Amino acid sequence: MDSTVAGFFGRRGAGKTLSMTAFAFSFLYSPICLKCNVSMRIRQDRGTAVREVKPGDDCPECESTLVCNRQLGWSCVANYGVKFADRYEANLADYISNFPEQIKKTVLLVDEQAAVTHSYRAMSSLNMLFALFVEQLRKRQVHFMYTSQNPNRVDRNVFWQTDVAFACNSSAKGHSVKLEAYDQWGGWLDNYSQATWPPDRDPDRTLYLGRADRFWGMYDTEEIVLPTEWSKQK
Repeated sequence: MDSTVAGFFGRRGAGKTLSMTAFAFSFLYSPICLKCNVSMRIRQDRGTAVREVKPGDDCPECESTLVCNRQLGWSCVANYGVKFADRYEANLADYISNFPEQIKKTVLLVDEQAAVTHSYRAMSSLNMLFALFVEQLRKRQVHFMYTSQNPNRVDRNVFWQTDVAFACNSSAKGHSVKLEAYDQWGGWLDNYSQATWPPDRDPDRTLYLGRADRFWGMYDTEEIVLPTEWSKQK
């Protein structure tokens, strides 16, 4: 897909930001075979062996050189301190409202989406402009990922665009995260579902982020994400 909107939901400490950061890193740096048209993630699922391949290696199937999305021109923009991000924007709503040309072939990461586009501000100009941007992600090739403790607090126009929702549940020490995935619109499963939360059905798929401590140092775990109102007051 040219664009995807993914939401990571759960209580405090559920592993939402950790999972989002890991998914973004995997998309940007996992080896890809352009000839086979396949992304060779480190591990396909919990039961398979770890793949010892990296960009620059030969494809195990066709022997062509593996690349990654970074090498194909993809960038990363975030509203929190991600070590591999190309741009940090604390006041993301204001930045996006200008429809910047730089946001193209981009992974857009938003921590605490309610701080950026809260449902209470549904009629504000920044909320509406942000929602309009999300509606047209396909035209810019943008993958948008966001977190929220309660997606019902997120502007409905943004939540309505969510393709896949993950209910996150971290292990006691945070070394792994269980993610229950819901195809919100049947884009992959053709199940004619609609974006609701909490879902009234079993998860469409259950994923596990193992060895999650690998990603602890890739972002600032103590950063406070300030609301749009705070930036406007400044």
